[in-house]
Amino acid sequence: MAFSGNRDGSSRRGRRGVYNGVPVWRRRLRRIADYFAAASLMLMVAIGAAWFARLGEQEARGAFRVLDGDSLELGAQRYRLQGIDAPEYSQTCRRNGAIWPCGREAAQQLRRFVRQGGIACSGGEIDKFDRLLVVCRKGGTDINRQMVLEGWAVSFGDYEAEERLARQNGSGIWASEFDRPRDWRELHGRAEEADPGGSSAAGLASSLVNRGRLWLRSVTNWFGE
Repeated sequence: MAFSGNRDGSSRRGRRGVYNGVPVWRRRLRRIADYFAAASLMLMVAIGAAWFARLGEQEARGAFRVLDGDSLELGAQRYRLQGIDAPEYSQTCRRNGAIWPCGREAAQQLRRFVRQGGIACSGGEIDKFDRLLVVCRKGGTDINRQMVLEGWAVSFGDYEAEERLARQNGSGIWASEFDRPRDWRELHGRAEEADPGGSSAAGLASSLVNRGRLWLRSVTNWFGE
């Protein structure tokens, strides 16, 4: 014996245009409202993300102090040139069979750019050492790129083409025998920067957390003004 309707014998669809006691037009209207609510939420998230990124972006100008070939300091804030990795200040290379202080030389080359003045460094993330990750420019010159192109730093997430060109030309440290800075740090117990940021799930998570820290710092500074 076939049954139609609910267990109590009542039909789920009663009068025409009525479903479970709710008019069909009202159900459709509710569904449309749900769609609009979901779309509005997605739009708000997108706008919030854009605002979040813009608020986190910072720019610094002034008399930077060079710490090594990819690190600067201005006041109490330290800056790390993003996308490159220069020899550590105490790192040495071998050139023409002799020990060569390539780390100091890389720092000297970055100092050459800084001494010219007019440097602007901007970035929107900080690393676990509280350094702002930046791209520094002087006019139309990308200093990060130039350090790799001239052979005083290697690619660290960006500037791969510039590294290939520097290697082909034997520029800077490519005229010597050297350990990549990352390998040198590991050999000397200074494995500080295992992930340039965003190249793995952990790197992406760290990047998001650090951007959040920078955003909170920006908000705090804004309210303190």
